[in-house]
Amino acid sequence: MPEDEGGWDVESLLPYTPPSWVEVRGSSRGSFRVQCEGVDSIAGLQWLVHERLMLQPNQGVRLSHWGRECRGEETFRSLSLQTGAKFEMALLLQRAPDAQLARVRIACSALRTRQYAVDAATTVLQLKTLIESGAKEGDHRWYDHLGSPVDARGCTVIAAATAAGDAKAGTATVRLGEEFVKAGGGGGG
Repeated sequence: MPEDEGGWDVESLLPYTPPSWVEVRGSSRGSFRVQCEGVDSIAGLQWLVHERLMLQPNQGVRLSHWGRECRGEETFRSLSLQTGAKFEMALLLQRAPDAQLARVRIACSALRTRQYAVDAATTVLQLKTLIESGAKEGDHRWYDHLGSPVDARGCTVIAAATAAGDAKAGTATVRLGEEFVKAGGGGGG
């Protein structure tokens, strides 16, 4: 559509302001707002939704507006979208793009989430070494049964097997995968 220098759509002679946010609804993910700062196309909105939901590379997003499927090349202006416009979302599987590895996020139920910088040449062994070195040394933040944070310096130990507690020996029951911090020293032993 032709535009003059003032930002007016010559065909309709009405000013257009792109939406600052839109609402996206999905059958399984509920409804949420997406801030549209710097985005002016459906493809950009699909990317924002993809990042917001932290979808895998082989998952795609299909958006519909007023029952009509939106194509990626369509712009907000061509659809005359306003702030608060409502979209219906459907997730779909697609062929994963050949993307380079850029980041790995490790989430632990009791510790802070840690991020490690990696690239396509990083091997699994190197990644395991990074994770192990981060777990063996450093500050850990744990939360007690009341939800209060407890900071400790030491190493993290993860139970490799389940063991029953023994009242005579004064040991507690340990389940596979439970995490403990050996406070004080670092290292592995």
